[in-house]
Amino acid sequence: MRTRSLHLVCSILCAALFSEHLAYAQDIFEAPPVTVDQDHDPMPFVPGSWTMVVMPDTQNYVDTRDPALLPGILRQMCDWIVANKDARNIGLVVFQGDIVDNNDREFNGIPNYEWTLAKQAIRVLDDQVPYVMVTGNHDYGPGGSAKDRT
Repeated sequence: MRTRSLHLVCSILCAALFSEHLAYAQDIFEAPPVTVDQDHDPMPFVPGSWTMVVMPDTQNYVDTRDPALLPGILRQMCDWIVANKDARNIGLVVFQGDIVDNNDREFNGIPNYEWTLAKQAIRVLDDQVPYVMVTGNHDYGPGGSAKDRT
């Protein structure tokens, strides 16, 4: 089961990071279509098994300081999960914290911009696949510093 989960996480990351369509689009809320690489499928399922997708440290996919890591990548990852929920029997997605890098950054006049970008991407999972979000140190405090947890 652990190996299968690792294969799935690697598949998601490879599909998102190395697809021929990268998310450098003018409209950063739109992501290109997801393509599935059938040559790198994980091991076959055994009866009764299901998949849990683990999403660690997504903050770099919504960090507006680095234009190479636009939120289209996080959106592609979430689109891939929805597209493969039946084929891979995805029963749960767990975000392991640090959803954003700087939880109160303003960008282009929009407050909490990184949360806005993260919500746009993660919303794809609503009513499709159950998900749980664990907060990390970047998700708290001024500038994601975690000096306080208010």
